[in-house]
Amino acid sequence: MTLPRLRRLRPDSLAGWLAVLLLATLILSGGLLSAIFLGQRGDLGRRAAAGPALERLTEAHQQLAALSGMERQRLAHTLRSPAFHLFVGPEPLVLPPGPEAPASRLERRLAISLGERLDLFPQAAAVLINPETTDPRLRLPERPGFGWRGGRGGRGGPPRLGPDGGDGDQPPSGPERWLDHLQRQAGPAGTVLLVSLPLPDGEVLNAVAVLAPPLPPHPGTLPLLALPLLVLLGVAAVALVALRRATRPLERLAAAAERVGIDLNAPPLSESGPGEVRRASHAFNRMQERLARFVTDRTRMLAAISHDLRTPITRLRLRAELIDDEEMRERMIADLDEMEEMIAATLAFARDEAAGEDLEAVDPARLLGDLTKSFAEAGAKVRLDDRRPAGDRQPIAGRPMALRRAFANLIDNAMKYGGEARLTLLAGGDELVVEIDDNGPGLPEEALEEVFRPFHRLEGSRSRQTGGAGLGLAVVRSVVRGHGGDVRLANRPPRPPDDPGGLTARVALPANAAPARDDSPEG
Repeated sequence: MTLPRLRRLRPDSLAGWLAVLLLATLILSGGLLSAIFLGQRGDLGRRAAAGPALERLTEAHQQLAALSGMERQRLAHTLRSPAFHLFVGPEPLVLPPGPEAPASRLERRLAISLGERLDLFPQAAAVLINPETTDPRLRLPERPGFGWRGGRGGRGGPPRLGPDGGDGDQPPSGPERWLDHLQRQAGPAGTVLLVSLPLPDGEVLNAVAVLAPPLPPHPGTLPLLALPLLVLLGVAAVALVALRRATRPLERLAAAAERVGIDLNAPPLSESGPGEVRRASHAFNRMQERLARFVTDRTRMLAAISHDLRTPITRLRLRAELIDDEEMRERMIADLDEMEEMIAATLAFARDEAAGEDLEAVDPARLLGDLTKSFAEAGAKVRLDDRRPAGDRQPIAGRPMALRRAFANLIDNAMKYGGEARLTLLAGGDELVVEIDDNGPGLPEEALEEVFRPFHRLEGSRSRQTGGAGLGLAVVRSVVRGHGGDVRLANRPPRPPDDPGGLTARVALPANAAPARDDSPEG
């Protein structure tokens, strides 16, 4: 799998990240528990299999400790069995563990168990499990014969074991062969246990036990192993539900922020849920109220200033009529006409902003079709081409009058500076795209963004005489961004023979079919 595909599989939400983290933790802990269980199951089986041998060894040690000499040797010979042999000697068969020869966990536990049963120090009991001849804790005599034949070897020699666990006529001839014989007798799943215990008079009781393989796992073991996994899955399911409920207020907050960017008069966010969520919702609602109040006050102030300027302009016009110099009089009256036109445009802009038109479902093809028809009836060369697939021709959420005015401004500009306007409706995924092309001279690259500033006008073909008050494109951008979209201008190179080039205005609007509302229940 390639890296881009892996990145696409990455969660994109807080709930997703927390869920992945939780599931990874649960899987890791479940795997660790299973590994610990499976790793200790072998030790537990060997410990259980060694239980009877430890019981017999404890009883034998207690009996042999009360005897000495030949009586002790005879009793040791009497207590042996095909898989359990005892012999007494001056040297231990197994040395206690040390820093260079540590004991395994199971060996330590068995040694501690023997020490507790016999009232010995833990270090006094030495245990080896499945040893090798190179084990530094194993001490086997090196002399030939090793006391195997006839059971009359040296006093401390280990017993003679045949293939059946009894006395054999063909015993091994050395320590390596002896250990190998014990391992074969135990089998691949069995265990060879070697133990050395001190006796009160200084001698050492050495024991060799061949343990049977541990019993196979009980049929109920797997269900018991699956039980923690089921518990972990249940915890994961409950945690995922809790994570979803915990992050849902964040989703509503994000949706409300997006909605306020389109409609400052949208319903306030529900102030319910945990304390942190209530405080965040309350702060968000207060911010929305302040923004709405600020925009309303600014619009009213702009309208009031524009209205109040009409009076001094009228007085100036009356005084200009009294000027004797005709050229000066005409120039002053032309400036006053321009000021009055700017004030009229500002008042119209303020009225539109203060109108507070509600969002509703708008059919873009119908709205633009009515506009092109109105312009065509006035003699303008305007046409509309809807290139959206049939499945993408849904209505959008918008303010019909504001959108009509914005597109009318763009068509009017295209007619003034390009002679005609070609409108194209396109589907851009989650956007509705409207392109307005003209055949005009275009704009300098540095002016493509500047023309959206209020009262900004260019010389030349887009001069003061033809450019109006300079609010047209500012109104377009204000309306489009108020719907959550954006508008851009771009020069279009010539494409002979049909397209001489010109300017393209590209409007992108969200393709949502209805106004967003906060109707989801809390929790």
